[in-house]
Amino acid sequence: MHKRRSTRFLGPFLAVSLAIGIAGYASSRSIPFAIAPAAVAGILATVLISRFDRSAAARLSAHGLRDGDYPARISVVTAVRADPALVFTTCETSIKNLPNFGTITRHDKEAGVLRCRTRRSIQSWGENISTDLEPRGALTLLHLKSEPALWTVTEDMRMNYQNVALIVRDLQRALAVESLEPAEYFSGSADSSI
Repeated sequence: MHKRRSTRFLGPFLAVSLAIGIAGYASSRSIPFAIAPAAVAGILATVLISRFDRSAAARLSAHGLRDGDYPARISVVTAVRADPALVFTTCETSIKNLPNFGTITRHDKEAGVLRCRTRRSIQSWGENISTDLEPRGALTLLHLKSEPALWTVTEDMRMNYQNVALIVRDLQRALAVESLEPAEYFSGSADSSI
């Protein structure tokens, strides 16, 4: 299980404090007038971010997923013992059932390509989800990716992890999943330490 470090919010605190401190000192040329607002703003930023973090943990728990330190860009390669058309249909249904599903931007069943965009929310600028299918004999190789719609995003409150984990869980329930990379992220549920 991925443990969170207690220093997780030290970076935002220091960044906000430093920025406000520099701006305060530049305008007042007084160190006390620079430090006081910087410290208050840094503390407020840390409290706000930690509230979002707890909200994300509760959201994952509500879906039966474990919380952890997951990257903002998630990519999985899965071999599924099923016909590509069935895998495509299962992925499409799962994506449409995502809690933050927005719209499908590309739908090409013959090529095995599906692209969609999720809605923006207070915790997310939206995500781009892509599935690419590749027939391999009796297996279908699925390349599944979820990444922030805004390329500058580095912390996504585990939205991309949630997207991929829910899709993979639906695949595991509906089809015979042969292999999974990285398996430690997506096999099981909250009860079995996903």
